[in-house]
Amino acid sequence: MESRLPPPKQILFHRNFVRMNWGWKIAIGYSAFVVFILFMVFKATRENFELVTPDYYNKELAFQSQIDKSVNARNSNQEIEVTFNAEGVQISYPNYANYKSVTGTVSFFRPSGGTMDRDFELAFNQQGKMQIPKHHFTKGRYLFQADWVGDGTAFYIERQIDIP
Repeated sequence: MESRLPPPKQILFHRNFVRMNWGWKIAIGYSAFVVFILFMVFKATRENFELVTPDYYNKELAFQSQIDKSVNARNSNQEIEVTFNAEGVQISYPNYANYKSVTGTVSFFRPSGGTMDRDFELAFNQQGKMQIPKHHFTKGRYLFQADWVGDGTAFYIERQIDIP
């Protein structure tokens, strides 16, 4: 006589999952979607969005004057040189002696973070040089912008520089 043993138990998870009611599958899928959306909202609210400048609209309106200043600098061969030495950044203006008065600003704009932007008033010595200590800067790429007026004529230049 053969003994009849009951069949081995099947894996309950596989059998129950396949035979799960379609309503439960929709509820699980919808719940997973809601959790994903909530996670994305949480991540998005923690992201820091910095504007390039807080008053970008006013600067955009004044952009034509900046173009005119750039044309003035290009046509009159005005150049400001930026070099790096052990003390920091040295700004040289070779045409400084040709003007009775030179006023303006230089800006070091850091695209990777607004907290590292630096603005300085032009203060050249008799040789037309200005030294900015290196503790004002961190290593990286900056957009150098010089906006100055020499004897009533406005000039503007900008260029990419890398501070070592």
